[in-house]
This record gives sequence, C-alpha cells and structure tokens, in this order.
Amino acid sequence: RDGPGMGELLGDLLRARVPLVVGYSGWESDVIMTALKARLLLGPLRHQIYWFCYSQRALEALPTWVREHPNVCFVLPEAPETALPADRVFDELLRVFEVEAPPITRDPLHFYADQLRRLVPERAADAPPDPYFFEDVIRRLQRAARLLGDDARKIEPALEQVRDAVRRGRYALAAKRANAVPLKSLRKEQLGGLLDALWAAVTRGGRTPKEELEIHAAFLRIVDERPRTPVEKGRLAGVLIARVAALLASRDAAAALDAALDAPRRLGEELTKMPRAQHRLGRLRARALVELDRKDEALEVYEALESRFGRAVEVRLRASTSGAARERAELLLGLGREADAEALLDRVAGRLEGSVEPRLQRELAAVLEARAPLREARGRTAEAQHDRERAAKLREAAPPNGTLRPPALDA
Repeated sequence: RDGPGMGELLGDLLRARVPLVVGYSGWESDVIMTALKARLLLGPLRHQIYWFCYSQRALEALPTWVREHPNVCFVLPEAPETALPADRVFDELLRVFEVEAPPITRDPLHFYADQLRRLVPERAADAPPDPYFFEDVIRRLQRAARLLGDDARKIEPALEQVRDAVRRGRYALAAKRANAVPLKSLRKEQLGGLLDALWAAVTRGGRTPKEELEIHAAFLRIVDERPRTPVEKGRLAGVLIARVAALLASRDAAAALDAALDAPRRLGEELTKMPRAQHRLGRLRARALVELDRKDEALEVYEALESRFGRAVEVRLRASTSGAARERAELLLGLGREADAEALLDRVAGRLEGSVEPRLQRELAAVLEARAPLREARGRTAEAQHDRERAAKLREAAPPNGTLRPPALDA
C-alpha cells in the first residue's frame, strides 16, 4: 500500500475495525508487534482487540505491555491444559455470523467467468479481433456453468447442501443433511463425494460429543447401507476411534466399550497394518473398562499394549505408549500398588530419556510430573523436586505448537 508502512496500516485498521488476532504468536521484535506497541503507547483505542490464544502458555509468552493493556481482550481455551486451535475459532465465527460459502466454492465456473469479465476490457465495435479470444473463453465458461447447473439440479442438490454446511462450519447440520440423502440413488462417485464432505467435518475440532456422534453416525450409515462404496481404511479407522472417544466424553462407557470392540470387526485384516489405530483403540477400551469399574480387565489391556508396543520407534506411537503407561500407573495407584506404579514410570522415563522430538520431551515431562508425588510420598523429597524442575525445563524447551519463539528474538 501507499504510505509509511505497517504503522500507518495498523493505525487505520484500529480506527475503523474491531481486530481479531488468530493464529499469531506475537513475537515481540517483529514488525507487527513493533507497530502495535507504538500505537498502544499513544493512548486508548476506539475498539477493543480480541486476541485468541492457542493455549494458556501462549498468553504467558506475550510481552507484559500487551497482556496488561486495557484495550486488549484475550480469549483462552476452556481448561488450562487444553488448546484453542485457529480452525475452531473460525468455525465458531462462521457459525455465529452465518457466513455464506464464498462464490468460488458455491459456483466456481460462474465465479471465474465473472472474474474474466471484470479483468478483460470491453472492446470497441471497430477494434481488431482479439488474438487471445477471451470473449470465447468467457462464453465457454458460462455455458459449462449452465450445463453443470442443470446436472446439479437433477442429481446433486442434496449433496451440495451437505457440502455447503461443511464449508460454513455447520457440521451438525451437515450430518443431518447427509442422513436425509437417499443413498440408493447415488452413483459411486457421488457416494465418495458425500464421504469426502463428512470426512472434512470429522477432522475438525470444536464440537460437542453429541455433534461428533451425529457426524460419525452419518459417515457409518453410508458404509453400512452401501458396503461396496470405496472408503479409505485409514479414514474409517479415524471415524471409529473418534466415535469411541466421543462416547467416553458423553459418559456412556458401556456404549464406548461396545464401539471399541466393534471397530476391529469393521476394519478386519486392515487393522493389522495400522499399529497406531490398534494402540489407540486399546487405550480407549481400557479407559471404558475403568469407567465401568472393571479395573482388573483394564490392567490386562494396558499390560497387553505395553508388551506389544512398548518398544515402538515411531514418534506418535511412542507418545501414545507413554500416555497409556501413565494411565496404567494412575490405575495401579488407585489400587494401592504405589511401588508398581513408580517402577512403571521409571521404565517409561528411561525409554524417553535423550529424546530430541518435542512431542516426546513433553511426554517425558508428563511422566516426571506423575512420578514426583509418588517419590514425595515415600520421603524422597529431593528426587521429587528434581523431577518437577526437569519437567518444567522440558516444557519450556518444547512448548505446544504456536508458542515457540525464534531463538534470535529471545536473545
């Protein structure tokens, strides 16, 4: 833009708009923060700034001058150890303000035809022929849009309603509309398109367990009623795992256990090729057994997971095995087996020592935090304090996504 730069641009925006800050870590020395600091020092703003933080730690990492300014309001996750991803923020904004899908997704051919019409100047009647034939290109796009529109009116209005709900972040509505689609009349590629739309809803966070289950049910309805529909086994596994987790979050442990046992039947031999899915389903099954007060059975499941996956090398699977071990240690502690719980945490900590991956460093921090009170209860106060201090350092060195500052800016 014309003008002195970021400072003037930011000043214009703050005068005329209510700014929303999403997905930005606020590095103190960058051009945006420098301009923002200069403007805040000039005096009060006309409008509040609403700053959405990925986590509590993301807020703590911001400089004091922005954290304590009366015109800056911070939006945090609901619980201290949870996260507020940017896509959840945008989903809620789309839902609350009922934002329509953009023209490029609703009607791409007409959109491009209109764009060309605006960009290509009108030619005078006596002008020589256009060597690039832009008018012909525009006419062809418009004709294609009409033909596609006719076809869509015949066979795809219901599918387009599902896609539209997903585009606008209204995922529960997408599930409701998908359930209303008569599957018998759909071709294979249309069934695939419907599954694609629902999968986009499955992968987004920020919904209630009830909404989650509605989406899962809509997806599985297609798989059940049209069993020959091509569906990626990885996606099916993701839906089945998410269904168990949502049932647990709904406090329906019995249904969650049934769903955890149903998933291997649905996946068949393909499950043997998905170790992370196997482990995740095992963990959820154990959690359901704990909720049902079948703790001895839960211990057996945790022990089987440890025996099979304890020496895994893939980072995400190693992190999951560590999480399962912490859950098992908590269960042992509840059964009065403190020594066994501490010994288990010792083994897991030993496996994680020396890890350079941030995810595994955070897992090691969690293990040390779980072990500290056990050591303290046995009178080993110095060792417990050492565990807590190490855990704090590990978390500082490997914060969750969105809170890490470039080393050069921290110097």
